[in-house]
Amino acid sequence: MANLIFLVLLTVFSAGVLTWGIRTLPQERWQMMAAVPLHKRADGHWDALNLTYYGFFSASAYAFGSVLVLLLAASAGIAPRISGTLLAITLGICAPASKLIARIVEKKRHTFTIGGASFLGILLMPPLFVTAKILLPIVAPSAAVSFAVLPMLAASAIAYTFGEGFGRLACLSFGCCYGMPVRQARIMSNPLVRFLASYALIFEGETKKTAYESRLAGEPLLPVQAITAVLYCATGIAATALFFSNHPAWALLLAITVTQAWRAYSEFLRADFRGTHRFSIYQRMSLIGLAYTVAVVVLLQLPAVHAILQLSTTAAATPQMARGLAIFASPVLLIAIQLLWTAMFLWIGRSSVTGANISFFVRRERV
Repeated sequence: MANLIFLVLLTVFSAGVLTWGIRTLPQERWQMMAAVPLHKRADGHWDALNLTYYGFFSASAYAFGSVLVLLLAASAGIAPRISGTLLAITLGICAPASKLIARIVEKKRHTFTIGGASFLGILLMPPLFVTAKILLPIVAPSAAVSFAVLPMLAASAIAYTFGEGFGRLACLSFGCCYGMPVRQARIMSNPLVRFLASYALIFEGETKKTAYESRLAGEPLLPVQAITAVLYCATGIAATALFFSNHPAWALLLAITVTQAWRAYSEFLRADFRGTHRFSIYQRMSLIGLAYTVAVVVLLQLPAVHAILQLSTTAAATPQMARGLAIFASPVLLIAIQLLWTAMFLWIGRSSVTGANISFFVRRERV
């Protein structure tokens, strides 16, 4: 019953947040969250640092995904200290890579790429988790018994799917990852494009990326960010249902197949700069990551691999969310998630491509 209640609450929460975000965040009001004065100028104004809703929603997506992977892993019996350690290693490598890969592919210093970071995570997690399976009997025998590679991979893939789905709210706020103009898309014969054009998004404000990169402020655009958010969260819910039904391999394949296939296709519908290649490097990364995941799942099912890695040939216990909720009894976990959110917000939320000047005054009528 706890599993069903969790799925219902997850569905309601996702629907509510995405409905509000898609309707609201393209407005100009929802780009800048705050401006922090830094240096006073000769004219009395202050140069200020902009803190963005892009950072707020990105940090929230990271925190939500982190909590979800710990919840799902714990529901499958994996000790939180093990899943937490693996999560910290993965984030510690992939989060900084989101900026480094963007600099290499797009030749831009002040941008991030979730596509590049997710590709690195897809490549990293299977060998990392297999290594953990091999080493745990030596370093943590009590936790080794309950650790399983496929459930950990499935939990991570589901958390990534939700994280990127909710992360698209950041794109809606900043106006990045935007679709091509409807006036351009309507000449295409693809029925899907014509359908998407009927739900076009209009971004307001000259500081949004749609405006300063492509001069598309106020123009109807294909809702690529919105459809990505809805598709990914719906996929995450379906994959979670498979996970709770004790089908981690199918949950993993569903999450990675949908996210990576859509990423590869959706870039044909986008108008933002994704590199100089017609078939972008990010699209290639997506397809390679998809093929790699399929290969990993097949290999982990082979009897020879089971024997080498000493994987159990019997089905693991069905995940129970009631077991997973016990992680919230740990104050260390709650503090760690708050620190993660704060660190990600301060890293991603400080805008380096926009600026502000502020003036202060006294309301004399209130003195």
